[in-house]
Amino acid sequence: MAGHTTSWGHLSQVNTPLIDIRDLGQACDELNARINDELESGYFFKLDHDKKRCYEAQNLFGLTVYNAFPSSRYDIQEAGSCFACGRWTACVFHLMRALETPLRLLAAELGVGFEFGNWNTVLNQFDKKLKEVIQQNSATKGPDRRENEEFYSETSALLRSVKNAWRNRVSHAEKSYDGERARGVLNSAESIMKHLAGRLRDESPVGAAGPDRIASMAKRPPRQPKKKLPKREPDRVTKTKT
Repeated sequence: MAGHTTSWGHLSQVNTPLIDIRDLGQACDELNARINDELESGYFFKLDHDKKRCYEAQNLFGLTVYNAFPSSRYDIQEAGSCFACGRWTACVFHLMRALETPLRLLAAELGVGFEFGNWNTVLNQFDKKLKEVIQQNSATKGPDRRENEEFYSETSALLRSVKNAWRNRVSHAEKSYDGERARGVLNSAESIMKHLAGRLRDESPVGAAGPDRIASMAKRPPRQPKKKLPKREPDRVTKTKT
């Protein structure tokens, strides 16, 4: 008891101002009001557990698609974030942009001109060119003829289905999407891009992916092989007698 008495004696000598209980209550009320003011000045979003994996996911469709289509990375990531935040129609819109990369690569493989925003023209030219290739292959009967024909025909049918079912409607404001439909488009786009990533590969630089990629890649001509320049003969120096 003596020890306790000594401790309390030391504490009583400390020069600490006393706070009235009413002042403490007012201070707590003021602090609570300031916290509410700060909270009301911003917005907070709560993501559902099954959607948080989609928010700002850099490789939402897996590393195979991420590495195969660098020009689609921005739109795939934005599609996932829009889906996580309940922006269903915006999610579908970004998915349609992401699918333009494999369409462009597919057109380049058969030497078909590519025009952003006009899938119907590209696919019609592609199917026309594909028929010519099939006729040529049937005559030559190359070793990979059947495999190539199946891949090109299947891919053309898939992308045409995408155009008719989703792209035309979302691009021309004909339809809005709810969560269930957006999830269906998201899953379908993932399956299509995984299938195409096994065969197609985009050689665009990583920095080209983003909102301004369309302007930088529109009607980009195919790469031409570099011509070897002839070796230059060294200049001969002639000495003159003086």
